[in-house]
Amino acid sequence: MTARQIIIKSDWSELRLKDRIRPGLRVLFVGINPGVRSAITGHHFAGYSNRFWKL
Repeated sequence: MTARQIIIKSDWSELRLKDRIRPGLRVLFVGINPGVRSAITGHHFAGYSNRFWKL
């Protein structure tokens, strides 16, 4: 699935992102659920209006 494909709302529950927890981890950001754009692109906090990356 690519970011350019249109996803029907009923399919949103099937979108997932992999956990990124590894040994030696020093910081862990915890989010409730990924946004649809994040799940489509496969990158956490990928929404264009998300302020996470501006910190």
